[in-house]
Amino acid sequence: MSSSPQKSSSDNLQKSSSEELSKEDVKTGRDTPPESEADESSSDDDEIETEVAEEETVDNGLLDSLIHRLMIAKAPETPTLQPEQTTDSEADNPRKHRLEPAPIIPVTLGYDEMIKLCDLASESFLRQKSLIRLEKKDLPVMIAGDMHGQFRDLRSIFARCGAPQIQTYLFLGDYVDRGVQGIEVITLLLALKCKYPTKVYLLRGNHEDGNTCMSYGFYDEVMERYLLEDGGGEP
Repeated sequence: MSSSPQKSSSDNLQKSSSEELSKEDVKTGRDTPPESEADESSSDDDEIETEVAEEETVDNGLLDSLIHRLMIAKAPETPTLQPEQTTDSEADNPRKHRLEPAPIIPVTLGYDEMIKLCDLASESFLRQKSLIRLEKKDLPVMIAGDMHGQFRDLRSIFARCGAPQIQTYLFLGDYVDRGVQGIEVITLLLALKCKYPTKVYLLRGNHEDGNTCMSYGFYDEVMERYLLEDGGGEP
């Protein structure tokens, strides 16, 4: 008999507390979802965080064509040279055993294509902040130093470390000059930067400068290939 009033008062206390909480929620605009809905909401947030943003890949026919041509190009087959007959003194000379330069990998890159690529690259760089911050989600990051026109080495990096679609790259500058295929190197890097703006990052080195390029070979390389296509005038 004595337990019944205690139970009733306990029920009234719980009911009163519940009503007060409900009134407080209405005042503050809070809406407490059921436990199942809260779980679904958190799972949706997780999925959004792992999705790849649409702007991370740019659909452009010119970029796709340039990247495809540059990545599949092959060096021409060269005949094996017959060893020359040398005297004993010449055989001992270390200068006779120098390595020959690797053959150039020819790629057809039209003048109009280069102009359009430069415009696309300018737009891409203007959308990027001056200070690049790579976040945890970008790791690991492959860092590449001076390329200096070594097109074969650039493709070897992608072959060994992974395609830019799945691997983040940070290039430290000095893409042209000295090497013989600066046009191919800078074209591939710019095309990849435009195609995957959040996967490929290009910093500026001291050779990304007009005066430096005039002294170390890239200016001559460009003029030799594209002077006639531009109508024979100075750039």
